[in-house]
Amino acid sequence: MKIMQRIYSSTPIAIISFLVVWFMAPAPAKSSEQLLRFSCSEQIDEAFMDAADSFSSKTGIKVNKYSTSSRAAVYRLMNGMSDLAGTTHPLSFEQKDMGYVEIAFCKDPLSIIVNSKNGVKDMAENQLTDIFTGKITNWKHLGGQDHPIVIIIPEKDSGVFYAFDYSIMKGKTIKYDVIAKTSTMVVDLVKNMEWAISVVSQGASVGDNGIHAVKIDGLTPKNDCYPYYQVFLFVTKGKPAGPAKEFIDFAYSDAGKEIIKMRGMIPISNEAYLETLKTCSEVSFGR
Repeated sequence: MKIMQRIYSSTPIAIISFLVVWFMAPAPAKSSEQLLRFSCSEQIDEAFMDAADSFSSKTGIKVNKYSTSSRAAVYRLMNGMSDLAGTTHPLSFEQKDMGYVEIAFCKDPLSIIVNSKNGVKDMAENQLTDIFTGKITNWKHLGGQDHPIVIIIPEKDSGVFYAFDYSIMKGKTIKYDVIAKTSTMVVDLVKNMEWAISVVSQGASVGDNGIHAVKIDGLTPKNDCYPYYQVFLFVTKGKPAGPAKEFIDFAYSDAGKEIIKMRGMIPISNEAYLETLKTCSEVSFGR
């Protein structure tokens, strides 16, 4: 009986001791790491790939990047799977009316590429369109060797194809031999097919020794007046905020612009960015 009394009498003391220790114990540390979910087109990923690491090193914000098509990147943003989208396709009027905001951050020239062993260095725009419509089928008609031209095009849903079709081909029917899913695949195919020609973003092809860019009417993608390019866009839900805005700000910083220039692309002016921020308004999106 005394033993039982001793047990019962000590129980409240044990409980109180446990509660004191529990309340005084430090709370579990909460992770202070911020996260940016960024969905972008494969072209933007390939051309702007160094930006995410540089941004994370500078800000401590981790970038969870998802590489897909331009349309899928915007779809993921609209459905809450991303905080920021990177696309080469402009938003529709309907998407803008819904409150989505597009911010242009660089111009990426379209580069007409051939194998580095190909002797053709220059052609007129009409010759280029004649190649891709099937009117010119042999390199000898362009001052090259007597070999059939192999036409490779990027995926038809890609921003490069859209820009090429719009700005150079102007809606003419494009004929081709091979279709490549990514810009990397386009470059690899041209490197391994001596008589191939294709179009690719300058940002994805710069620095590759197995190919060279053909001048069009005497102009290269490095010329300021080169007229063929696509525009890279950030898209946000309403006015940019939080980590998404910090990433956009980084793209417009000196460090971000240096990455853009190193890839052979052209940064958009800060004034254009600030003007966009002025004109876009706060929009409330339901969850």
